[in-house]
Amino acid sequence: SLWFVPIPLKMESRLLRRPVGTILERNVATKSKAEVNLHAFSLLFGSYMEYTLRRFPDQQNIERRLDETGYRLGPRILELVSFRERANRQLKIQPMLNFISTTIWRNLFGKSASLLKFPRGTWGIRDSEPLTNKYISPNLGGAAFIGGIIRGILCAANFECTVACHQIAPEKGSKAPPIQRDIGFEIIFTPEVMAREAELASR
Repeated sequence: SLWFVPIPLKMESRLLRRPVGTILERNVATKSKAEVNLHAFSLLFGSYMEYTLRRFPDQQNIERRLDETGYRLGPRILELVSFRERANRQLKIQPMLNFISTTIWRNLFGKSASLLKFPRGTWGIRDSEPLTNKYISPNLGGAAFIGGIIRGILCAANFECTVACHQIAPEKGSKAPPIQRDIGFEIIFTPEVMAREAELASR
């Protein structure tokens, strides 16, 4: 015959209570200093890179694949960070890029990046030792994933553009190893965006 051991009421309530503190139950408006462990991200990203290298042995195909993956994340990151920071919508290029290189960069990587401006309306973001290159050689093009995130954020904010990643050689006399080279994300906006920028500047 079956028999049951009676469970005290307090213990029963603890057993039936839903677990708290999981990432799925957090309020999206709250910010955490470290939502993802660095080693966990490196392991996951490294596995994704290995999978991509097997399917796309060509370097250009690898970077395009990483760019597309980051591009799909861009609009979600923009929506989440804008909601958390209660940020206003930016209409001009420089304030939007400042928002990406400071607020969004700190939310993603815990630090700010440098904003660069070049002739002919070209902009850039410079990052020292990107997270995607921390344990992976920069020659594999892992930074294209971050470039795709930048492009996805800008396109979602109605700043259509293309983003190219470049390794920045260390200065003479620098003892930094090659894996710690800075990465520059060159941002080229479409003629329509540049025309809108000129119109806003003339007002």
